[in-house]
Amino acid sequence: MSARRAPELLVESLTYRPSGWATRLNPGVKLAFAAEAVALTFIAGSWIQEAALLAGLIALAAGSGPMRRMVGALATGSGFSAVIFVLDVLGGSSIASSITSALEFANFMSYASLLFMITSPEEIDDVLRRIGLPSEISFVLTAAVRFVPVVLRDALSIYDVQRARGLRLSRNPVKLLRGSMPLIVPLVVTSLRRSEGLAEAMEARGYARPRGSKGIRKYSFGRADAVFISTFTGLGLLLLAAPSMVHVLSVIIH
Repeated sequence: MSARRAPELLVESLTYRPSGWATRLNPGVKLAFAAEAVALTFIAGSWIQEAALLAGLIALAAGSGPMRRMVGALATGSGFSAVIFVLDVLGGSSIASSITSALEFANFMSYASLLFMITSPEEIDDVLRRIGLPSEISFVLTAAVRFVPVVLRDALSIYDVQRARGLRLSRNPVKLLRGSMPLIVPLVVTSLRRSEGLAEAMEARGYARPRGSKGIRKYSFGRADAVFISTFTGLGLLLLAAPSMVHVLSVIIH
């Protein structure tokens, strides 16, 4: 994967596009699904369970629309998973334990990416406010979700411009840090200008949502939401209980 291609895939995996049945689910259900998926990822105790969770994620992405972008997210995170695996092995962990750690990271990154693919920043903001999170905190979180892809695109544009001017990055860590300054400085300046523009726009429009306000959007909880979250919960519990069930059956048989 080229140095240019990997960030593009990362940008795609963090971008919301309203397509597919999953984007029409209740945003509260989508956030509950993500929280439950992360919990299952950390509770699962074997690489087989982690692999099953990842397979379920791929099946969900294939059925809900953003499969191509999900493959991009997995490809982007595979390098980090490989690093985690190698570090675990070098640290004395077993192969099975190292695979489990690598799959945990892959699952966490993939479920987070899927959430951002099927949930708009506005929906995330509304749900966070409805569960009682202060408006200032929910705004910061949703602004970060909204602007991370923008900043990444700025970084790609700056990288292209600097390469056209002859910039070449060295593999030596010291030279790499020094050579990255033509990328870091313009990116920081661009981000500060964008933040200043956002602050001025909010001030000009008198941004200040009254405390206790839950927003004006109303979201219904339909049959599709109930079927989706109950099915995922049931499969997750079955996955966690599977090792115990297999052990009990083996004891009964013998």
